[in-house]
Amino acid sequence: MLILPDSLFIMTKLFDKEAFLKEFQAVTKQAVNPERPTQRLYDDKVLMEILDNRRPLKDYQVELFSLMSLEKGKGHAGKAVQALTRLADKYNIGIVVYAAPSDRQEGSLTRHQLFKFFKARGFWGISSCTEMYRPSSLDRSVIQPSLCAAISP
Repeated sequence: MLILPDSLFIMTKLFDKEAFLKEFQAVTKQAVNPERPTQRLYDDKVLMEILDNRRPLKDYQVELFSLMSLEKGKGHAGKAVQALTRLADKYNIGIVVYAAPSDRQEGSLTRHQLFKFFKARGFWGISSCTEMYRPSSLDRSVIQPSLCAAISP
């Protein structure tokens, strides 16, 4: 019996970014913001923006470009990210996020608070205190957590 290394095996696993994006649209509503046509509303409480073409990404990755709870401090953003990561796991999609605070929003989390928020939800620090990544199951087979260990801000 031929046993393949994990790095070869992951090539046979499937991902489906198109289905992920379609289902994301189905579980969210179009936000009414002409300046941000890709912004979506989750559970009438959280504005989210998922992009798949703003910067170089692998075919099985998307970027969580923005996340804003309409009611601060009630856990709505955490629930939205949890729903997003469950959906990403369903379709083997990795999520890139820059955990940088919004300068425009009163009550926004600090960079350190955002880092902790995303780390608690399975994201790893990559090259800075703001760039974070939640790997898809495709990545989990090859990326070692020690290489992407969370960086303390």
